[in-house]
Amino acid sequence: MIEIVFDFFDLFSINLSRSTIIFWIIPCFTTIFLGLLLRISLSFCNQNWVSTYHATMSFVMLPLIAFTITKVIAGSIPLALGMVGALSIVRFRHPVRNAFELVMYFALITIGITSSVNIKFAIGLTLLLVLIIFSSRILDILLKKYNKNIYSFSFSEGQL
Repeated sequence: MIEIVFDFFDLFSINLSRSTIIFWIIPCFTTIFLGLLLRISLSFCNQNWVSTYHATMSFVMLPLIAFTITKVIAGSIPLALGMVGALSIVRFRHPVRNAFELVMYFALITIGITSSVNIKFAIGLTLLLVLIIFSSRILDILLKKYNKNIYSFSFSEGQL
C-alpha cells in the first residue's frame, strides 16, 4: 500500500533532465510554432479561412497531438493499428461540424491512449493544450482592448 502511494506521488514529480528537454519539451514547442507559422503563411497569402478561431486552434493543436501519438506508438505496431482504428471510427462515424471539433475528438482519444502507455506524456499533452487554449483567449481579450481582432468569424462559428 505504501509503495502505491509513493508511486502515485512519483507520477507527478517533474524531472527535467537533459533528455526530457531534448526529446519532449523542445519538440512540443517546435511543433506548435511550426503549425502557427503555417497558419500565418496562409493568412499572408490571403487565405482568409485560416483566420477563424477554429482553424487557428486546429493549426496549433493538431501538430502537437500528432507528435504525441507518434511518440507513444513509435515501438508498438498493435498500438499503432489500434490508434488508426480509433481515429478512423471517430472520423467516419461522427458528423463533424467543423475541423476544430474533430481536432478535439482526436485530442481526447490521444490523451486516453497515451494515458495507458505513458501517463506523463498524457499529462504533458493535456497541460500544453490547456495552455494553448487559455493563451489564445487571453491574447484575444488583450487585443480587443485595442480594437484589434486576431480572428475572423465565419457565419456558423460560435453557434450551437
